[in-house]
Amino acid sequence: MANTGRKYTFFDKGAEALRRTLGEEPFTDESGTYHPTYVCPLCLTAFWGKAVEEEDGELTLEHAVEESRGGREILLTCKKCNNRSGSQLGRHAKLREKVRRFEEAITGARDGETFRIRLDPGHEGQDVGALATFTRREDGSPHIRINVLQDHSNPEHLATFSDKMESASEVDGIPDLSFGVQWRPGYIANRARVADLRSAYLVAFALLGYRWLLTNPSLDKVRRQIQEPDEEVLSGYMFAPPENLDSGRRVVLIKEPEPLIWIQLDREGVFLPPIQGRADFYEHMLEEYFGTNLNLRGHEVQWPTKLEMFADFRDAPYEGPE
Repeated sequence: MANTGRKYTFFDKGAEALRRTLGEEPFTDESGTYHPTYVCPLCLTAFWGKAVEEEDGELTLEHAVEESRGGREILLTCKKCNNRSGSQLGRHAKLREKVRRFEEAITGARDGETFRIRLDPGHEGQDVGALATFTRREDGSPHIRINVLQDHSNPEHLATFSDKMESASEVDGIPDLSFGVQWRPGYIANRARVADLRSAYLVAFALLGYRWLLTNPSLDKVRRQIQEPDEEVLSGYMFAPPENLDSGRRVVLIKEPEPLIWIQLDREGVFLPPIQGRADFYEHMLEEYFGTNLNLRGHEVQWPTKLEMFADFRDAPYEGPE
């Protein structure tokens, strides 16, 4: 029931925001009756109130960022968009972070991480399953502790592994043996980037509303990229945080060198056009700033924790239930 109540709250606020942006005429039937309407920000499909009346209605609570990355439910999207692209993309963003942790663990920059890997002593294709725990010695150098997983290994490969361990010479009491290490995180880099784009887009919509969403021709390409994650529809939307900026989540309204929105998602950053941005926003960004040392100046605004839609209610505050 709590979820249904929040769905009604988000629907009512979104419908009022849309009415303020476009007026009542587009949502009035032939009898002259106005129907409050919520438009899914991802596919721009319009829904009347019955879409939230049932538990399995067409409008669903949406996380921004994905739930797997700690996001909160702050808006509605249609069931089709939520199911098709949310978890599908979020999984790759989550795995990308795991890859980074693995790389940091190998170099000693991260301590205490454990990963499931495949070991191939002798590089002969006879690998066994293992858990690798990365720690640091007192002098700061990396150290790896290996625990072979017998239940996840071919018995013949285990026998070969044991033979090689027994026959290996020792250095300081430890077998001196070279291993091939396999670790397959199974993530697609472009899908991880599109997951960031999707999250940033939904955060911006929750913060600014339909006046931002419907006045930006360049957002058509953003939506296409989200719907077609394996195609390169869009370039120039990623801009990583500077090294001196702490990891976190931020929305920054940039004023210089020109108006735009920058959303930080931990160790990633996404550019989005401002309200009434130019149609060739991303092409322009690539042409003007690609390969340059881009210095951004602006001010940070509070990360949305609910459906805010400030641009739609800037003339008069929303007076419905929150």
